[in-house]
Amino acid sequence: MSQQKKDGVNLLTMGEAAIMIMKYPKMRIIITREVRRPMKLHYCCRNLKKGARPLYKHLKEAFPEVKHKKKDCLGRCGKCSKQMMVRVGKTGFFCSSSADDIYSEIKKMLG
Repeated sequence: MSQQKKDGVNLLTMGEAAIMIMKYPKMRIIITREVRRPMKLHYCCRNLKKGARPLYKHLKEAFPEVKHKKKDCLGRCGKCSKQMMVRVGKTGFFCSSSADDIYSEIKKMLG
């Protein structure tokens, strides 16, 4: 069974719910939607050394359910030396000279 809980209720994925229905046909299971995995935020280590560390710490405190990874290089040559940047998932990038802009965009995206 899934380890994720919301308001004291175990959250099941679709596959787990199907197994539970087969095992316990009289059990009442309500399926609303599949539970999404938290995404990852990637930070450039060079960028953290040049002033993005407060942004990293603030995002880590504000969104503890999201995985925060530090990488040596994010593959955007030169941008990390000019402005702050965060990679969201595998392809999304947020770049700005202001940490507040990046924080507000990520907050909108994560809800």
